Amino acid sequence: MKTQKKTIDEYPIPSGIEVFKEAVSHYATGKGTLQFPLDKPIPYDLIEKIVTFRVKENLEKKKKYNVGRI
Repeated sequence: MKTQKKTIDEYPIPSGIEVFKEAVSHYATGKGTLQFPLDKPIPYDLIEKIVTFRVKENLEKKKKYNVGRI
């Protein structure tokens, strides 16, 4: 028997959760995971902010890694 999924999960890793701690406080979280219940409106604005933050964070890490490389 297949169980029906009750949440949409996002994986912003701990840094994304920490930065948006207040905004995500009423959603279930795990180690690097946010769970948005399907029976409530999806917070698209919040998801967009977290994704934008993580893209910027990853680009900065890449830039630091590539400094001095040819």
